Formats: sequence, structure tokens, C-alpha cells
Amino acid sequence: MTHNERNPFIQLAQTPPSGLFSAILERIEWEKRRLARIRIAVFGFATTVSAFALFPVMQYAGAEFIRSGFSEYVALFFSDSSMVLIYWKEFALLLVESLPLFGLVLLGVTTLVFLGSLRLIAVDLRTALFMPRFA
Repeated sequence: MTHNERNPFIQLAQTPPSGLFSAILERIEWEKRRLARIRIAVFGFATTVSAFALFPVMQYAGAEFIRSGFSEYVALFFSDSSMVLIYWKEFALLLVESLPLFGLVLLGVTTLVFLGSLRLIAVDLRTALFMPRFA
């Protein structure tokens, strides 16, 4: 008994159809384009929501800056810098304490979501629209 007769899988081996490879590549590219279109929809929604949220968050952060007195302390640095340089440790702590951290973090997160979503939409648009098609 030869090696080919003992292994039944070798007897069943056939050559693939002529267009199978191109059909597989077309299906892979189709799936990539489909996934890119889904991601465009999701990131488009995130971009829209973050764009609409950006203006109220900017107003909130601005109001927090005014309410906290941070701008007055910064103006003090420019108006009486000699006194600020003498008491620089206390002044630095005063600035850190008066910094409206929640408003800044909220503004930063909203801005990052907006810009990150725009970037990912641009990448997915390139994939969805300009991907090569196989014949």
C-alpha cells in the first residue's frame, strides 16, 4: 500500500475553481467597506453629539472661570509681578485651588471626542470610498 492509498484526504484533493481566489478577495473587500460604512455612521453620530455638546460645555467652562476668580489671579500676576514673585509658592497654590478643573476636563473630553471622531471618519471614508476593487 502506497502513501497515497493510506491517506484518504489526498485522494479527495481537488483543484479550486478558477474564480475562487478573486471571489474571496472581493468578499473580503466588501466586508471591509461594509464595516467602514458602519463605523462612519457610529462616529458620525458621536461627532454630531459632541459638536452639539461642545458649545454648552464651552459656556459652562467660561462661567466656571469667571466664578472661580482664576482670571483675576492671572491678572494679578501681570499687574503686580514683583509681589507674585516674592510669594510665588502661595500664588501657585492659589492658582491651582481656583482652577475650574471640572469645566476644563469636561471641555477637554468633549473636544477630544469631537476631534477623534472626525479623524476616524476620515480614515473610514478613505476605506469605504477609495478601496481597490478586484476584477
